[in-house]
Amino acid sequence: MGITTPEAIKQLCQVVKQLRDAYPGKKFTLDGRLVGDLGEVLAQFKYGQ
Repeated sequence: MGITTPEAIKQLCQVVKQLRDAYPGKKFTLDGRLVGDLGEVLAQFKYGQ
């Protein structure tokens, strides 16, 4: 694997911050909620709302 665990976690935290900044109504926590929030954003993007 080309990435260390600490670097992967750092990148995840950076992505979460970017998503929170882009979609303030979503928490994007690093648990199962992240997947649900991403799904909601993708559905909103595709179907508009």
